[in-house]
Amino acid sequence: MRKLNFGIKQKRILMGLVFILAVLLINTLISTTSFQANLKSLEISNVNIIRDISYNGESPNRDWDTTINLDMKSKNVFFKFVANDLLVFNDKRNLTIQTNWSISIFNIFDTQRTVQANQSVLISDDVSNEDITLKLHGDKSDRLIPFHLSDINN
Repeated sequence: MRKLNFGIKQKRILMGLVFILAVLLINTLISTTSFQANLKSLEISNVNIIRDISYNGESPNRDWDTTINLDMKSKNVFFKFVANDLLVFNDKRNLTIQTNWSISIFNIFDTQRTVQANQSVLISDDVSNEDITLKLHGDKSDRLIPFHLSDINN
């Protein structure tokens, strides 16, 4: 009877270990893939837009004159934004941003949930600072993201 009980306990422990390893393997596979972020779970703050007024577009190695710095935070504890996946689209003076996130069960233990992202974009020099707007890409509402704008090399 003791041998039978011991065998059942070993099988339960082995099944528990296999389950934990399967969860860790699935988490690893999922966390290496990024998905487009859900706009409702996205918090954006501390948006700074810096325009280089002196840039004239002549450098073939540089296709930007404006840098956007911002902080992103997810309302969902399992999702974390991928700062390198921040995209800025420019439709004349209307800037829209889109980002991706990754999912992992270990994001729960991340105490630093805010991710800082930087991206560059080219804005035509005939667009004044007052005409620039910033929105989330794909957002159906007309909600604008507040930002601080500054110029360098005036």
